[in-house]
Amino acid sequence: MTGHRAGHQDVRVRRAGARPRAGPRPAKAPAGGTARAVHEWRTAGRWVLAAVIAMGLLQGGIWYVGGDGDVDSLRMWQQRMLWLIGINLVIALSYTLFPKKVEAARSRR
Repeated sequence: MTGHRAGHQDVRVRRAGARPRAGPRPAKAPAGGTARAVHEWRTAGRWVLAAVIAMGLLQGGIWYVGGDGDVDSLRMWQQRMLWLIGINLVIALSYTLFPKKVEAARSRR
């Protein structure tokens, strides 16, 4: 089995490529222009929020372990969260500084 928590029916449906729920498909990102830049900044904001929460939880773990424990791996994960924030901000900034033309972006789809 592939580790799905539901029964064999769910595993079979997922292998067939079907959607597990009947809800609507997520909206696609805008093709270009200002709408795409706004979309990328919102996405970056969500990632930044998640990374900040993770860093706070990791810092709580560092304080809980204290100076006597081995906290190197926790600090390493905090650094990875900073990288994640930086990458997302660079991506969002790139869509702001170098926006795709809406017509050119639509013709590629």
